[in-house]
Amino acid sequence: MKLTDFFSLQWWVSVGIAAVLWSIINDAVKRGISRLFGLLFKSWGDRNAAAIQKLNADAAHVLRDKEAYARLVANENTLRQKAIYRMLWGMFIIALPGLAQLIHSAGFSNPISYWPLPVPRAQVGPLLTFMVALGYIALASQSWIAAQRCNLVLRRADSMRSFIKTPNSAECTEGIADAQPERE
Repeated sequence: MKLTDFFSLQWWVSVGIAAVLWSIINDAVKRGISRLFGLLFKSWGDRNAAAIQKLNADAAHVLRDKEAYARLVANENTLRQKAIYRMLWGMFIIALPGLAQLIHSAGFSNPISYWPLPVPRAQVGPLLTFMVALGYIALASQSWIAAQRCNLVLRRADSMRSFIKTPNSAECTEGIADAQPERE
């Protein structure tokens, strides 16, 4: 391209046509991508809305039933304790080979002297230990997530309780006489 082509009518017409074509193609691609993402994320949004409805239903049930509230609190505490217990076991199992080596190097007999597998212990032992520890840590994570779900339901129930007061509560009936206008 030469500088003289820049000033020609032919060049400006071709640039204008290219810009119009680019705009049409860009708009079509934008619509297509928008439609594709809308279809992909629609199921995600529906699932999210269903989870919120279930959370609200669980919180409403907990508000109506005091025993369910107590069971949920106990369940949350139990799940948190299980998570901590399993995490400690996982960390202990990871540290076990090092502890065995430390005991052996201190002059005591090898605490793991029997090995039932036909492959050398040095090849399988660390991998097997790591896999068992990883299992305990995965169980701890599962318990922790379940405890967080219980906590979420309890917090939602508490926030619903602050907005919805029962007619029998003293907080609700305390200011009613003052707030209502007198009838003639």
